[in-house]
Amino acid sequence: LTLADADSFSSAFNVGTKSQTGAVVNDNTALKQSAVYACVRVLAETVASLPLRVYQRNGDSREAIDHPLNRFLGVTPNGEQTAFELREFQMSCLGLRGNAYSQKIYDRAGRIGEINPLNAAYMKVDRDKAGNLIFDYQETGNAKQFKVDDIWRVAALGNNGVLGLSPIALARESIGMSIAVE
Repeated sequence: LTLADADSFSSAFNVGTKSQTGAVVNDNTALKQSAVYACVRVLAETVASLPLRVYQRNGDSREAIDHPLNRFLGVTPNGEQTAFELREFQMSCLGLRGNAYSQKIYDRAGRIGEINPLNAAYMKVDRDKAGNLIFDYQETGNAKQFKVDDIWRVAALGNNGVLGLSPIALARESIGMSIAVE
């Protein structure tokens, strides 16, 4: 499927649309449902608490190595967050939107100097004329376009190899029923 096909699929399961009950289902309304909140919280906190290091293959085995990315993955990705907070945010985005994005900021030597989270709700992924992925970020007061080398992207289960499907959109009817019953 092309990204345009994914967009039409997303439209059919659009986050923020009404369910059959008439209840509007989006990230915020879904998170107010205790089951959704508990699932997203448990997944986000569990994954965030796991150790994350860079490994190197050594034949059939692997070994943790001293690598500059270990600081970003395991301690401080940027000046405002701990690695736990960044990964918790990324997992929350995956659990709600099916995709997580972070901006890689490079230092003068061309090495990653920081990793800053981007809200998946404001990201649109497309292809340029050459077929390369481009990331169009449209947060109010912070519109930017990124190339693939500038983004750390994690996609959940998807149907086109590029974008993950939104669990909230896919479960819209069940969540809408829960909202309506409440």
